[in-house]
Amino acid sequence: MPPSFPASHLLRKCAATTSLREARRLHAVLLTSTLPPTETPLFIHNNILSMYARCGSLVDAHLLLDEMPHRNIVSYNALIAAYSRRPHHAHTRFICLVNWRTRATCRMGPPSRTSLLGMYFNCGDADCAKRVFTGMKDKDAIAWNSVISGYVKNGKI
Repeated sequence: MPPSFPASHLLRKCAATTSLREARRLHAVLLTSTLPPTETPLFIHNNILSMYARCGSLVDAHLLLDEMPHRNIVSYNALIAAYSRRPHHAHTRFICLVNWRTRATCRMGPPSRTSLLGMYFNCGDADCAKRVFTGMKDKDAIAWNSVISGYVKNGKI
């Protein structure tokens, strides 16, 4: 694809692909047809990160996260979502999220914390989920439903 190919079209392709080979190709095209990585808007990095997570490549997602000049809650939620879909790999990479969670938990709103609840319950770690839930000041209906559902899924009725 020529360098002038619209990034918006590439981002739509990112949102649709589930092939790791295609994801890597799209990532390369985006790198060569847009701004340098240090000037690339965060939303482009987050779209690529989500694409790798959706393709099941936690390694590529983590490599990209490490290279991103800036990260936000969307960046980390993409990884949390990926881990919740592949619980048998989650514990090997929790260390990468612990620092973020410690730093960001006080600033996170209910939707982000609800994502953490789901991830911990999907990975069978009800104790960590309970700590996240206990730390929530504004427990909305979604958070309560996540806790109830998580305990039921983990056989802790």
